[in-house]
Amino acid sequence: MKFKGWKDLLLAFVLALALWYGVTGSEKLESQVEVRVDYRGLPHGLIVREGFVNRVSVRLRASAGMLRSISGRDYAFNMDLSDVRKGDNVLAINANNLPFHGGVEVMDISPSRIYLKVEGIDSKKIPVEAKIQDAVPDGRQVFVSITPPEVTVSGASSVLQTLNSIELPLHIGDSPAPGVSESKKILPVPGGVDVSPIEVGVAISVNVKLGQTALTLPVEVQAADAHVAFVQPDKIKVVVSAPENMKEALKKVKALVLAGNLPPGRHLASVQLVLPPGVEAQEPDPSRVSLDISLKNAPPEDVSGKGPSPGKSPTEAGSAKKSPGKTSPVAKAAPNASAKKDGASSGKNRPSKAPAGKKPGTR
Repeated sequence: MKFKGWKDLLLAFVLALALWYGVTGSEKLESQVEVRVDYRGLPHGLIVREGFVNRVSVRLRASAGMLRSISGRDYAFNMDLSDVRKGDNVLAINANNLPFHGGVEVMDISPSRIYLKVEGIDSKKIPVEAKIQDAVPDGRQVFVSITPPEVTVSGASSVLQTLNSIELPLHIGDSPAPGVSESKKILPVPGGVDVSPIEVGVAISVNVKLGQTALTLPVEVQAADAHVAFVQPDKIKVVVSAPENMKEALKKVKALVLAGNLPPGRHLASVQLVLPPGVEAQEPDPSRVSLDISLKNAPPEDVSGKGPSPGKSPTEAGSAKKSPGKTSPVAKAAPNASAKKDGASSGKNRPSKAPAGKKPGTR
């Protein structure tokens, strides 16, 4: 039996399929899409402190085919900031800002407004402070040098008011060996702040720990060979620092006064310290002393006024009389009683003079 009217059935199927596609294709559907916000045109000297929104959620209504073409694509729109001012600003988002047109209806935008807090930009210099993250072993000292020691920070006024330094974390390890290590480090930047320069040089110096000791030292004087010098006071006090394993080196610390070619007389001289390698010292107390200089071979002055000493020849006595105020550098003037006694004794042993006109031995 042959099937009759198949052509009519085929035509009916095609018409039904076209009718179904027309009905379903023209049906409006809704979909939610994320749209990225790009900000443009912020005036110079201003900074957005709070309120930035990176994306907004948009509910769209369109045909199924149109929604399928939109799904999975990355959309964005520009938010103009050229009219913002210091303080609080409210920016509205409307459908005209969004990149949807041609049969796509924007039903809802969330959020529909962006609230921005805008401040002026300030700048200032602040120090970079090193923060050692590891424990410093016993017997070691760690010193850190940062170049440059200060950097310029720029940002919102409210942020800079509380930003007084930038901390740079550093690691030295568990057992740092004595020595110096140098490197470059990138500074950690606080949020909303620009730092210049962002890179600094760091030198970490690990030294043997020094212990402090108070010393009392005699003051030694170095003078010319022809001079005799004395100082007052003749001792000074000083605090020295040395590694704990160099206690014996402290015995070599000296306090000197260099008289040099200073002329005889009284002078005020500085005390100089002689320190062994690895020993450091604070300023001595006192740091200056009184220095008296005299000639080494100068005879002392005769202040007795009693003439030459006994046992001197008449020539030496006469010389003493002609040169008042000077005596022998060794002998001192004898007492008057001794001088008379000696004179009497010498008179007994001398021959008496004969009278005038008579020969000795005759009467």
